Amino acid sequence: MSGDPRQISVSTVELVYLAGLLGADGLLGVDDPFPGQMAAEVEEALIRARRSLAGRGMLALAVDRTVAVSDEATGLVRACAQPESSLLITYTVPAEPRRVCCFHLSNEMMVEMRMGPSSESVWVITEINDIAEVTARAQAMLGPGDQAAPPGAPVSLREVDLQVACTAAEAGSEVGEALLAEKGIPAETARCLAEALTNPVANGSVLAMRKGDPEWEVNGFGFLWGAGGIWLMQPKHSGEVALVEMAPVAGPQMQAEVERLTARIWAKALGGMRGEQSG
Repeated sequence: MSGDPRQISVSTVELVYLAGLLGADGLLGVDDPFPGQMAAEVEEALIRARRSLAGRGMLALAVDRTVAVSDEATGLVRACAQPESSLLITYTVPAEPRRVCCFHLSNEMMVEMRMGPSSESVWVITEINDIAEVTARAQAMLGPGDQAAPPGAPVSLREVDLQVACTAAEAGSEVGEALLAEKGIPAETARCLAEALTNPVANGSVLAMRKGDPEWEVNGFGFLWGAGGIWLMQPKHSGEVALVEMAPVAGPQMQAEVERLTARIWAKALGGMRGEQSG
């Protein structure tokens, strides 16, 4: 592909408006921009968005004189609104706004939909050339890959017990450690995990999704980054009991997991699309 990749920058309201013109009811990774607002307030915000988009050349008149998304923006927005496959990353640092980044694959293109660096209400949508670039950008967002694994061993906790431990850790790591020890967690693991729950460096999740028939295929993991290192978290079930498996991992292991997820979900989607095109 020659030339610079296509890119647009839009507010959350503008993105929702453009996606609506393309028939989308919602957008992965994008919160409702109108929580608690009255219908009249929502309509005013959409009118302002339409005017702003028209002034920047992102809207056009269709043959029947109705408003449509411009050719420049259509492919980028459609990839976000109607993806065949997606990778959704959330990353939260204490006392900072949550960061969100989505990678979408549509029948037309691959895009990155990233929350703007200075505002939660601005999204930058950029065309991407290949899966390797998706993996590289996702890994870069998750931080340095040279982080050592924390001390401790993999553990499995009931989801409700982990929630209680998170609440207990707010009173101090010693309180959280004691509670984890009561649940049978080995001493060193309980100490390190409690420290991460009490003073997290960052936490977040990575979800890979592929459109299926009738349901989406979803895989992924959560992570908790403490001073001692990274804990990878994956939900499991034992009968009707919801569990969370937590494993201490080094940075390269988490980066490899991102690559595995991307390859698994996106390769399937690309293979299916190629099959439809050849047929």
